[in-house]
Amino acid sequence: MEFVVKKGSYGDRGNCSVIAIQTLLNVDYDTAKDLSVQHFDYQVTGGALMGKATIEGFFKHHKLAYKLISPRDLGYQGSATYQRKMKDRRVRPMNMQATLSWFCKQYPKGNFWMFTKAHVFCYKDGVVTGTGSESGRMKLRNVYQILDA
Repeated sequence: MEFVVKKGSYGDRGNCSVIAIQTLLNVDYDTAKDLSVQHFDYQVTGGALMGKATIEGFFKHHKLAYKLISPRDLGYQGSATYQRKMKDRRVRPMNMQATLSWFCKQYPKGNFWMFTKAHVFCYKDGVVTGTGSESGRMKLRNVYQILDA
Protein backbone atom coordinates (compact mmCIF):
# COMPACT_ATOMS: atom_id res chain seq x y z
CA MET A 1 0.00 0.00 0.00
CA GLU A 2 1.43 3.35 -1.07
CA PHE A 3 0.34 6.77 0.17
CA VAL A 4 0.19 9.88 -2.07
CA VAL A 5 -0.38 13.27 -0.47
CA LYS A 6 -2.10 16.04 -2.43
CA LYS A 7 -2.24 19.55 -1.06
CA GLY A 8 -4.92 22.10 -1.80
CA SER A 9 -4.95 25.87 -1.87
CA TYR A 10 -3.39 27.74 1.02
CA GLY A 11 -5.93 28.19 3.81
CA ASP A 12 -8.27 25.39 2.73
CA ARG A 13 -9.21 23.24 5.70
CA GLY A 14 -11.17 20.01 5.56
CA ASN A 15 -10.46 19.65 1.86
CA CYS A 16 -10.44 15.86 1.81
CA SER A 17 -13.65 15.85 -0.27
CA VAL A 18 -12.01 18.12 -2.85
CA ILE A 19 -8.96 15.87 -3.14
CA ALA A 20 -11.16 12.76 -3.34
CA ILE A 21 -13.15 14.32 -6.21
CA GLN A 22 -9.95 15.46 -7.90
CA THR A 23 -8.54 11.92 -7.79
CA LEU A 24 -11.78 10.20 -8.78
CA LEU A 25 -12.65 12.40 -11.77
CA ASN A 26 -9.05 13.27 -12.72
CA VAL A 27 -9.69 17.02 -12.78
CA ASP A 28 -7.72 20.01 -11.49
CA TYR A 29 -8.07 21.20 -7.88
CA ASP A 30 -10.22 24.27 -8.64
CA THR A 31 -12.73 22.24 -10.68
CA ALA A 32 -12.92 19.64 -7.91
CA LYS A 33 -13.43 22.42 -5.34
CA ASP A 34 -16.33 23.86 -7.37
CA LEU A 35 -17.91 20.38 -7.61
CA SER A 36 -17.50 19.90 -3.85
CA VAL A 37 -19.24 23.24 -3.20
CA GLN A 38 -22.02 22.33 -5.63
CA HIS A 39 -22.68 18.78 -4.41
CA PHE A 40 -21.51 18.67 -0.78
CA ASP A 41 -21.82 22.28 0.45
CA TYR A 42 -18.04 22.46 0.93
CA GLN A 43 -16.88 25.35 3.14
CA VAL A 44 -13.21 26.42 2.95
CA THR A 45 -13.01 26.66 6.73
CA GLY A 46 -14.99 23.61 7.75
CA GLY A 47 -15.15 20.74 5.27
CA ALA A 48 -18.10 19.19 3.48
CA LEU A 49 -21.39 17.50 4.36
CA MET A 50 -21.20 14.04 2.84
CA GLY A 51 -24.26 11.95 3.64
CA LYS A 52 -25.23 8.78 1.82
CA ALA A 53 -27.87 10.54 -0.30
CA THR A 54 -25.54 13.34 -1.43
CA ILE A 55 -22.71 10.91 -2.23
CA GLU A 56 -24.93 8.65 -4.30
CA GLY A 57 -26.49 11.70 -5.99
CA PHE A 58 -22.98 12.87 -6.92
CA PHE A 59 -22.15 9.48 -8.46
CA LYS A 60 -25.41 9.45 -10.44
CA HIS A 61 -24.90 13.05 -11.62
CA HIS A 62 -21.47 12.12 -13.02
CA LYS A 63 -22.76 8.81 -14.42
CA LEU A 64 -20.49 6.65 -12.27
CA ALA A 65 -21.53 3.09 -11.54
CA TYR A 66 -20.86 2.24 -7.89
CA LYS A 67 -21.44 -0.36 -5.24
CA LEU A 68 -21.62 0.34 -1.50
CA ILE A 69 -19.50 -2.03 0.57
CA SER A 70 -20.06 -1.97 4.31
CA PRO A 71 -16.94 -3.17 6.16
CA ARG A 72 -19.19 -5.23 8.44
CA ASP A 73 -20.24 -7.17 5.34
CA LEU A 74 -16.65 -7.94 4.37
CA GLY A 75 -16.17 -10.62 6.99
CA TYR A 76 -13.55 -8.77 9.05
CA GLN A 77 -12.96 -10.81 12.20
CA GLY A 78 -10.04 -9.01 13.82
CA SER A 79 -6.62 -10.40 14.61
CA ALA A 80 -5.82 -14.01 15.46
CA THR A 81 -5.07 -12.91 19.04
CA TYR A 82 -8.51 -11.32 19.31
CA GLN A 83 -10.16 -14.48 17.96
CA ARG A 84 -8.23 -16.65 20.43
CA LYS A 85 -9.31 -14.44 23.35
CA MET A 86 -12.91 -14.58 22.15
CA LYS A 87 -12.73 -18.37 22.03
CA ASP A 88 -11.46 -18.46 25.61
CA ARG A 89 -14.11 -15.86 26.55
CA ARG A 90 -11.61 -13.80 28.49
CA VAL A 91 -12.75 -10.59 26.86
CA ARG A 92 -16.12 -9.18 26.00
CA PRO A 93 -17.14 -9.16 22.30
CA MET A 94 -16.88 -5.79 20.62
CA ASN A 95 -17.91 -4.35 17.30
CA MET A 96 -15.04 -4.97 14.90
CA GLN A 97 -14.42 -2.53 12.06
CA ALA A 98 -12.21 -3.14 9.06
CA THR A 99 -9.01 -1.11 8.95
CA LEU A 100 -7.48 0.50 5.88
CA SER A 101 -4.50 -1.89 5.82
CA TRP A 102 -6.77 -4.95 6.09
CA PHE A 103 -9.01 -3.69 3.30
CA CYS A 104 -6.05 -2.98 1.01
CA LYS A 105 -4.83 -6.55 1.46
CA GLN A 106 -8.27 -7.89 0.54
CA TYR A 107 -8.68 -5.58 -2.47
CA PRO A 108 -5.27 -4.92 -4.08
CA LYS A 109 -6.92 -3.70 -7.32
CA GLY A 110 -9.88 -1.44 -7.90
CA ASN A 111 -11.09 2.12 -7.45
CA PHE A 112 -12.69 2.99 -4.09
CA TRP A 113 -13.95 6.00 -2.15
CA MET A 114 -13.36 5.30 1.53
CA PHE A 115 -14.99 6.96 4.53
CA THR A 116 -13.92 7.09 8.16
CA LYS A 117 -15.64 9.00 10.96
CA ALA A 118 -14.87 12.45 9.52
CA HIS A 119 -12.68 11.85 6.49
CA VAL A 120 -12.87 10.70 2.88
CA PHE A 121 -10.09 9.56 0.55
CA CYS A 122 -9.45 7.51 -2.58
CA TYR A 123 -7.82 4.13 -2.94
CA LYS A 124 -6.94 3.12 -6.49
CA ASP A 125 -4.93 0.02 -7.42
CA GLY A 126 -2.83 -0.03 -4.26
CA VAL A 127 -2.40 3.74 -3.92
CA VAL A 128 -4.15 5.74 -1.18
CA THR A 129 -4.54 9.39 -2.21
CA GLY A 130 -5.51 11.94 0.38
CA THR A 131 -4.47 14.86 2.55
CA GLY A 132 -1.70 13.05 4.42
CA SER A 133 -3.65 12.14 7.54
CA GLU A 134 -4.35 8.59 6.33
CA SER A 135 -2.82 5.59 8.12
CA GLY A 136 -3.23 1.83 7.89
CA ARG A 137 -4.97 1.70 11.27
CA MET A 138 -7.87 3.95 10.24
CA LYS A 139 -11.22 2.29 10.85
CA LEU A 140 -13.45 2.36 7.80
CA ARG A 141 -17.13 3.29 8.03
CA ASN A 142 -18.25 2.83 4.42
CA VAL A 143 -16.54 2.09 1.15
CA TYR A 144 -17.90 2.83 -2.33
CA GLN A 145 -16.42 0.78 -5.14
CA ILE A 146 -16.44 2.78 -8.39
CA LEU A 147 -17.10 0.22 -11.09
CA ASP A 148 -16.43 2.15 -14.31
CA ALA A 149 -13.68 4.62 -13.48
